Amino acid sequence: MSTITTFMVISIQVAQMNNTSEMIVKYYKTFAGFNVPLRLIQPFSKEEALGSRHAYYIGYFSKKNNILQRVEKIHNGKLIFTHVYSYHPNGVIKRLETTTADGKLLFKDFDERGKPIERNE
Repeated sequence: MSTITTFMVISIQVAQMNNTSEMIVKYYKTFAGFNVPLRLIQPFSKEEALGSRHAYYIGYFSKKNNILQRVEKIHNGKLIFTHVYSYHPNGVIKRLETTTADGKLLFKDFDERGKPIERNE
């Protein structure tokens, strides 16, 4: 299976798991800043993204309120990481779930002001 085909199969599986029928999917060349959720910039078409040899980002936005729910970073047809965001009722980020390329799952929680909650582990 080619890299692009593998990526497309993974994307379809992810879409089914996350009910992307309730999502607006957009493609971006990069992001600005280092806060979460990522601020995706420089939108481009799906066709340009799939033909790119550079890294790009896929943003999944809620159709209900246009809030970013998920980001996937793709490079050379391979999934590099996934961010999944959840939010407090006031719209501020509550949790960041990151899945790395090797499948490791990381969590970061935030208070109602968006400040990281430190864990004592």
